[in-house]
Amino acid sequence: MITCGPECTPCCDFCIHCLHDEYEDNGKIIVGGPIGCILWNDDKHQDLAIACAYCDDFHCFQAKGEK
Repeated sequence: MITCGPECTPCCDFCIHCLHDEYEDNGKIIVGGPIGCILWNDDKHQDLAIACAYCDDFHCFQAKGEK
């Protein structure tokens, strides 16, 4: 698990592997909530992503310099 710091609370919504819903509103693309995981294709990880949970492969989008 890669977090952006000690105060980071893992949640799939903030993971680099999360797929988000997108829709258009007045010509602007709006990023919605999580709809799946692009790293894992199994039901368990898809359900975790939709529920805004997390797994051991969580990687915060704000983490710097780590892979």
